[in-house]
Amino acid sequence: MSYAEAAASSGPAGAKKIPSPPQVETTIEPKGNVEVVPEEEFEKLKKDAKVKVNELKKDAKEKKEQLSKKAKEWEDEGASFLKKVWDQIVLTASQTKELVYSFTSNIVPQTQVAADRALVELQNPVVVVQGLLGITAAIAGYFGIKECHRIHSESKLVIGVHAAIITGLITADSFFFNKYYPVYDKKGTI
Repeated sequence: MSYAEAAASSGPAGAKKIPSPPQVETTIEPKGNVEVVPEEEFEKLKKDAKVKVNELKKDAKEKKEQLSKKAKEWEDEGASFLKKVWDQIVLTASQTKELVYSFTSNIVPQTQVAADRALVELQNPVVVVQGLLGITAAIAGYFGIKECHRIHSESKLVIGVHAAIITGLITADSFFFNKYYPVYDKKGTI
């Protein structure tokens, strides 16, 4: 006896053999809880079902035709709507092009005039010093604010001192600018 045969022949203690499943009998006569319809009534039900199926087919065909007409209408409306949208896009694009063209045609000469003016002004050493002082003041103000937040100082005295120093520097700067700018102004000579 092989190992597989030995294993198949033995089982748990007290186990019973599993019964084989019931076999289905093929018969012409129905058995059990089956409702039998007389043949005349069955033919009538079959005829009624065909009539009902034909009615449903006819109804479905009508609905399909109606839906096809609606779809055609929607397609035509959609095409006209898309044409309107496209026309609006083209109009907006042309208006934008004209706006950009007019803006650039006006800004280029003004930029040229401003660049020429800046070149003349930058020949004045007072303007150069003024620009450097402005950049330095902006950097100092940034670091001052950063430091104020770092030490969490909200003292009105500290803020007042800083404001007084900044006001004094601006006043001194404007005094020296008004005094020395005309001395080094090159616009009259060019």
